[in-house]
Amino acid sequence: MNNVLLGKTIRAMYKLSGKTLPQLSEETGLTVDSINNLFYARIQKPGLADLCALTAAMGFSVAQLTDFMAQRGSELADSDNVAEAFTLFLSGDSEIQPVAAAETVPVQQHEEKIAAQFREQIELLRMTGDKLEQHYNLCITELRSIHAKEMARQDEIIAQNHRTIRRLRIALIGVVAVFFILSLVDVLNINVGWLR
Repeated sequence: MNNVLLGKTIRAMYKLSGKTLPQLSEETGLTVDSINNLFYARIQKPGLADLCALTAAMGFSVAQLTDFMAQRGSELADSDNVAEAFTLFLSGDSEIQPVAAAETVPVQQHEEKIAAQFREQIELLRMTGDKLEQHYNLCITELRSIHAKEMARQDEIIAQNHRTIRRLRIALIGVVAVFFILSLVDVLNINVGWLR
């Protein structure tokens, strides 16, 4: 798909529609920047849903867009007269008429090509999603490992602190017990007299 020609054709539709960018943005749900990106071919693979919404909001159909590009694409690829050519194209198609069976094939082929590109975009998004999921799972595994190591380290520090506190308690109890025994001996034995 020639994105430059696509952008120029959509711009021609925009000029003919008489609508403003904010109106189109409100009707389609696309941002003004996204619409401008379509106008100036800044999107490599435009989504089919976005194209359908935009052309419908401007009062046209994707069939008219694809017909025009199929019929005039090669001669207008580098031209600045796309708006004029599209207007002439529409003048031969003032009413939307049923497409003859012979004309259906190119349109269907073009729509199939757009659908194939759309499927390709979905596949790329799925592959990107799979890669992101793998990266997420790897990060989660690493974080869990780091967390487990940190918890084990904290548990060891807490256990050491508990052991230190127990030792201090035992030492303190021992000091108090020795002092109590010495005091008792001093009180009971008048010959010792430590406290006198």
